[in-house]
Amino acid sequence: RGDCVREDARKSNGIRTGHSDMDESGPPLQRIGSIFLYQTHRKPSLRELRLDSSVAIHYIPKTVRKGDVLTFPVSISRNSTEDRFTLRAKVKKGVNIIG
Repeated sequence: RGDCVREDARKSNGIRTGHSDMDESGPPLQRIGSIFLYQTHRKPSLRELRLDSSVAIHYIPKTVRKGDVLTFPVSISRNSTEDRFTLRAKVKKGVNIIG
């Protein structure tokens, strides 16, 4: 028969103090940057807008509000012979494009 755990012990955040789980055989770690994780409800479904047989723009179909940041991945087919292209965008007054 196993031991029971008290209710408040099970509600803890699961972080254990101590060095029992750390591997100290290697060199000390050096901080090189930060990673920010954002939880989403579901994977956004991207739609594709083909500009021609080689170039496509992907976008999330949603209503845009002032202050929203949008990202548009651009795909070029592997068999494309072009090494450069110009992408022009027509936007309304007050919309900024950073590229």
